[in-house]
Amino acid sequence: MRHVVLFLLWPVLFLLLLYMNFRTVSRLAIQNVEYSGDAQVMEFVLDFDNYLADGVAMLDSVAYNVDKLIRVHAEDRIILDFLERESSSLDENIALYTKGVYGYVRGTYMDGIGWVPEEGYVPTERPWYVDAVEAGGETTYVAPYIDSYSGDRIMTISKVLSDGESVIAMDFKINEMQTITEQISARQKSGVVVILDEDGTVVAHSDPVELDKNYLEQECGVWSIIAKKLLINKESTFRLTYYNDQFMVFTRVIGGGWYVLSVCDANVMLAGVYKLVVFGVITCVIGLIFIVGAMISITKRGMVAEDINENLQSISGVYVSMHKIDMIGDTYEEINCMVGDLSALLRGKQKESASATMKMAIETLTDELSREDMLEFTDLSTLNDRMLNTDTMTREFLGSRKRWCRGRFIVVEREAQGRIKRVLWMVEVIDEEKRARDQLQYLSETDRMTGINNRGSGENKIRHQLLEGPGGMFLLMDVDNFKTFNDNYGHHMGDEVLIAIADCMTRVLRDQDIVMRLGGDEFAAFLPQVFDESSGHALIDRLLNAIRMIRIEGLDEQSVNVSIGATFCRTAEERLTFDQLYKQADSCTYESKKHKGSWVTFYKVGEGILSKKQMDE
Repeated sequence: MRHVVLFLLWPVLFLLLLYMNFRTVSRLAIQNVEYSGDAQVMEFVLDFDNYLADGVAMLDSVAYNVDKLIRVHAEDRIILDFLERESSSLDENIALYTKGVYGYVRGTYMDGIGWVPEEGYVPTERPWYVDAVEAGGETTYVAPYIDSYSGDRIMTISKVLSDGESVIAMDFKINEMQTITEQISARQKSGVVVILDEDGTVVAHSDPVELDKNYLEQECGVWSIIAKKLLINKESTFRLTYYNDQFMVFTRVIGGGWYVLSVCDANVMLAGVYKLVVFGVITCVIGLIFIVGAMISITKRGMVAEDINENLQSISGVYVSMHKIDMIGDTYEEINCMVGDLSALLRGKQKESASATMKMAIETLTDELSREDMLEFTDLSTLNDRMLNTDTMTREFLGSRKRWCRGRFIVVEREAQGRIKRVLWMVEVIDEEKRARDQLQYLSETDRMTGINNRGSGENKIRHQLLEGPGGMFLLMDVDNFKTFNDNYGHHMGDEVLIAIADCMTRVLRDQDIVMRLGGDEFAAFLPQVFDESSGHALIDRLLNAIRMIRIEGLDEQSVNVSIGATFCRTAEERLTFDQLYKQADSCTYESKKHKGSWVTFYKVGEGILSKKQMDE
């Protein structure tokens, strides 16, 4: 009877281990496919950005030189001659198909290719002028249009000069964007490459028939679903099932504020994973036959353990350490360990308590920043409850040598009731991957000028707080007479004012507060668990005291004043959206701007009145 039990037990154990091994490897393979797709779309972005970079560099150069001519009070004829020379040399110096350089300089429209505007043409009302002035010195990309004469797809880039009123612009054909898209799609083979603007209009597409369609306006279809997930739900990487088809979508933003989409057939992308699964099944069957044959002869029992160990070792190459933990006996077994400190720490302790040893190892080899979290994650006493509905669980942490790692639990065997009998604990070093991901996330969430949250990341964090947090106070803040800083001292000085205000917000407000720059001279903040004017005034007073102390060399002691609108969201009583809070605070900011000096106006929910206060000078 004992031999019968062993004969049945070993094949079952072998199948279970192989199943867990291939399940883990297949998941890693899927992650690798997703990383590859993400890296591929980043390469596409570089292709497009490199194409646009020449135009931006050329515009910056022309704008810089025109700025110099303005500062030395050059005659209009000299500036126009310069624009004509630059326009004539564009075809030789730039890879873009440009239509020349033009602009609105010191109240006069000047065109480098000699185009004469039609009667009623008002340069200051054109998108290239309006968008450039609103951008405040940054190069702006104007939405593309179809040239009525040539039929070419035209895009305009423009930039306001230091006087805040003169604007230099350049038109160029973007037909080449379509050519690049088709070339990329041909290289990709298994997918479609699309460029969408922020309104959902197709700028370029692997299939030219799709050009100029607006996917957001379409009521149905796979492209409509993709556009809504990207532009409305703000999902950048996702899988999509449409009827019997499955797609993997990877997106990134290029310089013009457009979105590059790589839409791939999921079955083609995951073909290698499917083959791995098939290979795993075949391997399991072959292994089972091998074990059954080996078990016929008692002398071959050792071969079963050897085969299982080889499979574990093949996976352990991915990890710097791998240990198998017996949850019933509270013991562990080292499978692989390439960490000298850990190996020395655990030497001779395999017969001791796995729980205590795990705790000691985490306390010794984990950085203080991650220690408490990892002690909770590796608590074997709660592992059964946490892995009740899953067979694997991961957590990233910082090691004692300041390297990022990923710890992983994988269930090897359960009892009939579902309780874990044995589990694998594995650690891999992901320092380069983690830091690269963190850097990309930081760049995507941070306002480049001030270093605080940009509008997208700030809104997302506040919306999350409104959904899951206790509520709090929302502030909207505008700099009073900000245009005078730019007009009287130059845009660089205006930038210094914005940077100084952002610094005040990060220094004075609390660590848990969310601060962001909405754009231009508009800032916002969300202060969790601040529910009344008294508490709000205390924090706002501190912020305004710091702003009042701003001193910037070159401002001639001119003070910085701000207008603030404040409103409250008490989550226990109401569920306000970000847009509702913004609207309430904006109305208060409008009221504050009616008064000279720094004012704050509070919104009274349900009472329809505004409570105002002039901040002490």
